[in-house]
Amino acid sequence: MLIGSILTSLTNLSLHDTTNVKIRLYGAHIIGKILMRNCPALMKEGEAPCKYTSDSDENIKLQHELQLHCLRSLRFLYSVEKNRKTFKMIFPPQIFGSFIDVGNFNNDFKAYIPLLRKINKKLPLENLQQIQQNFTQMGNF
Repeated sequence: MLIGSILTSLTNLSLHDTTNVKIRLYGAHIIGKILMRNCPALMKEGEAPCKYTSDSDENIKLQHELQLHCLRSLRFLYSVEKNRKTFKMIFPPQIFGSFIDVGNFNNDFKAYIPLLRKINKKLPLENLQQIQQNFTQMGNF
């Protein structure tokens, strides 16, 4: 998946503090939009989910994988002190705690699964819409 590869590249580039801040300034809102666009609860009624394959089970798997790439990229961006204030404003407390619990520079997708489950299954629609709006506003700074 091309987008996953790009997100992995951004994650690796974010290991350098200066690049990390630049990615947060110019690209974190795009990563956030990709994350939220693939969130099942935000799909509007009658709207087709993001299609990556014709097999619906495989499509859901790819959506979740893409979301994991996004969460990992965002978590790596958060690891730099200069970026932390921004992420505190984006995520509500129940998600922010799980976001922090993943740990700095954690490459293992398994560590992001509980966070992904909270976003996709346990968070009220209003909170998801607020996160989506926060990422959109982040791009306007």
